[in-house]
Amino acid sequence: MKRKKASAKHLFFFIDYRLFIPLLVLILIGLFAIMDVSAPRAMEIFSDRFYFVKQQLVWVIVGLFVFLIISQINVTIWSKFALYIYLLSIIFLILVLIPGISAKTLGARRWLNLGFFGFQPSEFAKLALCIYLAKLAANKRKLISFLLPIILTSSLVMLQPDLGTTIVIGIIAFSQLVFSGVDLRKILIIGICAIVVVFLLIIMSDYRRERLQAFLNPITSDQSDNYHIKQILYSLAIGGVSGSGIGQSKQKYLFLPEATTDSIMAIVAEETGFLGVSIILGIYIFISLRMATSLKKVKDDFLIVLAIGISSWFTGQAFINLGSVSSLLPFTGVPLPFISYGGSTLLTMLTAFAIFNSVLKYSQRYEW
Repeated sequence: MKRKKASAKHLFFFIDYRLFIPLLVLILIGLFAIMDVSAPRAMEIFSDRFYFVKQQLVWVIVGLFVFLIISQINVTIWSKFALYIYLLSIIFLILVLIPGISAKTLGARRWLNLGFFGFQPSEFAKLALCIYLAKLAANKRKLISFLLPIILTSSLVMLQPDLGTTIVIGIIAFSQLVFSGVDLRKILIIGICAIVVVFLLIIMSDYRRERLQAFLNPITSDQSDNYHIKQILYSLAIGGVSGSGIGQSKQKYLFLPEATTDSIMAIVAEETGFLGVSIILGIYIFISLRMATSLKKVKDDFLIVLAIGISSWFTGQAFINLGSVSSLLPFTGVPLPFISYGGSTLLTMLTAFAIFNSVLKYSQRYEW
């Protein structure tokens, strides 16, 4: 029987399952990886080997609930409130820099304590900037109108400091500028300037310069500079083709820093090897391609630029994390989407994918 076509926006409930199912698979892989990787630290601190995975499971449930609601909301509502959402993100980014309101951890101020949970404003800022730049593109604003919020957001994030998130914001902004109708020559000049600024930020900071030196020469005698990258490389070497076996990692026993967040893929590689990593990488590639191909019928300027921003955010952040773990890029410290531990990252990314789903719902025809 020939499939019928219905306007997706006329369906009461619509989810693009070719996007949602692989997303769920990544979340399940993340929960299992967190349960495995976090056990030693959880036992040491909380005497409960399941502490971190239980925390993450709560955020998964909350995030999926938020996804199911937002994915069905008319996407045009985000255009109406774009400015207010962006201003709220700026307020959060300012608050996180104020001593007494935020705690300083490892030399950085990145978290707001909201009582029963911590909140990372830079994650919300990515989504807010996506929405606001899409609104500017729909209104055919000039280049300066785009640059002001990009520079303001990036500057506030860098004051935390957080270079990794700043780079992700740059990827989001650059991709949205390309599809916003701005002169490509001007965008290219901005891109070159941004690369120069990032390079200057690296060489002007001792710890960033040390990370770059460790990337260029990981086998150095100075243990303080390259400890993290060495531990990652050890994990990859132990993993080999088929891995040491699920649950058999040695590096997770407090040898590898940030094992549940930025470096979680190193432990996954150690236990499942090249084969396991290839499967996960294939899922990321599938989602990225699905997001790109599903936008063919989207015509509205606001919707297309918003969707492009979300797609580049997901793909860019995954690429940076996986590139850092595999030593193809200097280690910058960004979480792996849907797999790394962290409520703010998971909830914000699920919200972004919910908005992406609503873009498809209100702009395409759905086969059933």
